[in-house]
Amino acid sequence: MKRILLYAATLVIAGILVYISGVWYDGDKVLGILTVGIFALFLWGWNRTGHNGIGLICVTVFYLISLNSIFFVQDIPIFIGSLVMGLLLIVYLQKHRDALTASLVFVLLNMLITFEFVTSEVMLWLMVFVTGAAALIGFRFSLYLVKICFSILFGLSAFFLLLFEVFDDFSFLAVVAILMVILFIMSMYRMNKHVTA
Repeated sequence: MKRILLYAATLVIAGILVYISGVWYDGDKVLGILTVGIFALFLWGWNRTGHNGIGLICVTVFYLISLNSIFFVQDIPIFIGSLVMGLLLIVYLQKHRDALTASLVFVLLNMLITFEFVTSEVMLWLMVFVTGAAALIGFRFSLYLVKICFSILFGLSAFFLLLFEVFDDFSFLAVVAILMVILFIMSMYRMNKHVTA
């Protein structure tokens, strides 16, 4: 019961903070700090009431989205807020490596999207590389949640990358993209075979 109340209260508070940010335009810094602070309290409560990995990942993603909504198109505060959330997660890394590793990768992805100077094509390449590398880490260290989350995200990002590179203008980059995707898929298959053997 305590765990359900913790998740419910955490998500409701995030929703309220996002709503307030929509009507109090100058309060983004205060609301951003409150968002990170509530996330820190959630982690403390999560550590005390039991370790639900899927719940932690969902709350982390929800709070990252909340942070992005509060600091709408303000890249530096989003980057800093995400970084602090990542540091808070690292504190509990030994408690539940699977969920915390997955959450940390989501934080990293959120930090990457703040790189305004990066083109959408380069961002797509980065997404494929990061999600593919995360999936491989999941396979290598038998982290079930990491493996599932980032295999799916890798598949989606790889699909869009190949769509963009192959059909837009088939060039050397298209060949590199195809080879990279094949390499990641083969590596995942071999690691999965090694773990199940």
